Amino acid sequence: MKTLIKAATIAILAFFSTSCDYDPDREDRDAYYIFNGKTWSRIEESTYYSYFVCYEFHNDGSYTYWFYEDDSRSPAAKYSIESGVWEIISRGHKDDIKLYCRGREDVYDVDDFLEGLSDHNSYSAIESYKRVIDDLYYY
Repeated sequence: MKTLIKAATIAILAFFSTSCDYDPDREDRDAYYIFNGKTWSRIEESTYYSYFVCYEFHNDGSYTYWFYEDDSRSPAAKYSIESGVWEIISRGHKDDIKLYCRGREDVYDVDDFLEGLSDHNSYSAIESYKRVIDDLYYY
């Protein structure tokens, strides 16, 4: 009897632990939580080229965007900082993210938008790029 109870308990725990895993390919995921309060970024660095893009999505529905591109063969680095509002639009089994900024709105398929972006980049590397962009943008 103890063996049966242990087996049933393990089976129930296994069921609950697998149902809590995040799977980005599941069609029933809620894309809102992919963005709400999260930072998505892309960092490319090589000897002659640096590229950084970062979206910080805030819980209040706003976002901040940083961009930096420095190709040593070009005359000057390109950079910008923008702020706007974001929302998720569900359309059947797919979701879109809509970004509003400076009277402009851009709509992207969530999967296409996240292509090349990561939520696992180093916090210190992200903050370092943000400081560089802030210095260029505000001074």
